[in-house]
Amino acid sequence: MRRSERLLRQIAEDHRSGATALTRRAGEALLAFLKEHPGASPEELGRFAEGLVEAQPAMASIRNLAQRAVRARERGGPAAAETAVRAFLEELARSPVEIAERALPLIPRGARVLTISFSATVREALRRAHEAGKGIAVVCPESRPLREGLRLARELAALGVPVEVCVDALAPSLVGECDLVLVGGDALAPEGLVNKCGTYPLALAASSERKPFVALISERKLLERFEPGWARRAMPPDEVLEAPLEGVRVRNAYFDLTPLARISTVVTERGAFRPEADREALRRRLRSS
Repeated sequence: MRRSERLLRQIAEDHRSGATALTRRAGEALLAFLKEHPGASPEELGRFAEGLVEAQPAMASIRNLAQRAVRARERGGPAAAETAVRAFLEELARSPVEIAERALPLIPRGARVLTISFSATVREALRRAHEAGKGIAVVCPESRPLREGLRLARELAALGVPVEVCVDALAPSLVGECDLVLVGGDALAPEGLVNKCGTYPLALAASSERKPFVALISERKLLERFEPGWARRAMPPDEVLEAPLEGVRVRNAYFDLTPLARISTVVTERGAFRPEADREALRRRLRSS
């Protein structure tokens, strides 16, 4: 099996890594494909790129990376496609630091912050707030079924940040005890924010409790359209039930969709905006992403 095919399979089978890590691997797969098939036509590259998208359909950064590579191949050949892939990955690698800098003023001193799942950008923002002496504390739901929230809790605790872990069902009722909800995201589109399942209930709770709900997301993850079915991909039932139960059907999906109206602020590399109140700001970002 060629390296590009092996990487594609790994991406499809990886249920734990975040969007940034998976997109980096998708970039490696595209570069490997271009090296293995130096005479590949735009159509052949397009088919391989579509396989990457289908491997993780909810992740906008992979979708945008694939689209940029194919467009560059059509306009300038294989060398242009390789340059486009490398540039995209460099932009994505800088994103957590750039977004965290923009987000820092939104985290008050002494804030109790509730988040969900594992986001490299949220981790960076919380690290900066802690190192700036803001005296924050963080609440991390487990983020079942794979419990990525525990990874974030461990990493923040290692930095000296006070962290509380809770079961997912308890998290919305804790929003009232916190100063803001801070989340990452796998995609942002006019239909809403795509993130780990459980994000939407937190947004509803934040709205009810009049708490800020802030999403940190790279402009590499913006989409002009998001199909809800991309987020509802069926995942392995044994992640929920170790053994089948007669007459019981398991519904396991990793993502939900939070409407823009429930998001107080979105922070990208270019700054903060209110997505529902400033639709034009969102449209400008979508056109240039």
